[in-house]
Amino acid sequence: NLLGKPGVDAPSRQFSASGSMQLPHRPFLRKDAERLRRVKDGSFVLSKDNPGVRIEPAFVDEAFAAALVAEARDACKQYGYPYDGDKRAHAMAPDGTIESTAPLVNNIRVTGRLEKPSVQQLPPWGYGDQLAEESLPPAMHRLATRIRTCGAFRVGRLRDVTINHREHSFFQLDPHLDPADDGPDVFILGLLSSVVTTFTPVESVCTALGLSRRRAPVEVGMR
Repeated sequence: NLLGKPGVDAPSRQFSASGSMQLPHRPFLRKDAERLRRVKDGSFVLSKDNPGVRIEPAFVDEAFAAALVAEARDACKQYGYPYDGDKRAHAMAPDGTIESTAPLVNNIRVTGRLEKPSVQQLPPWGYGDQLAEESLPPAMHRLATRIRTCGAFRVGRLRDVTINHREHSFFQLDPHLDPADDGPDVFILGLLSSVVTTFTPVESVCTALGLSRRRAPVEVGMR
């Protein structure tokens, strides 16, 4: 679940891991643990239990962010299509019951991956093996380069650039799996907004650990 105040959830980046001679991702640090919480009780997720999440506050400065916002909004106007996942927005009472439900769609999506042939316009940078970084808008290209060269991550070639744009505080992107060929690494950059991302184990992992999946609205943050 991604929740925040008005803004743009700007380009997320996926890379395939490359040769074994590269340095690994940076180790887990205190800044990661300080920002990772367990849904059940709000306790911190320490390095030994970190599933692979690394957080970089202020990864871009204000001027860089403004350039990315402008490019993302322009791309949404040219190539965006409405997200059509679960449209139910639930207002929750303090005791966890649902007070009201209303339909709400608040996501314009841009991706080079063909997802909705009937409504989707593909951006010029493409996707996967055919992705052309030189076709990215300047600030997005600079961001991809910064991720690759900042020294914190072991990444290979860029595989996908996706933009999710919202116009007010409610936003949810339903749980999903990206194609395995996109590689193991996903970079998400939030702009003009704070964001909460909830990670949930797949059913097979829950079963192996003897865990029952939490389904009550109060436990999973149902909308």
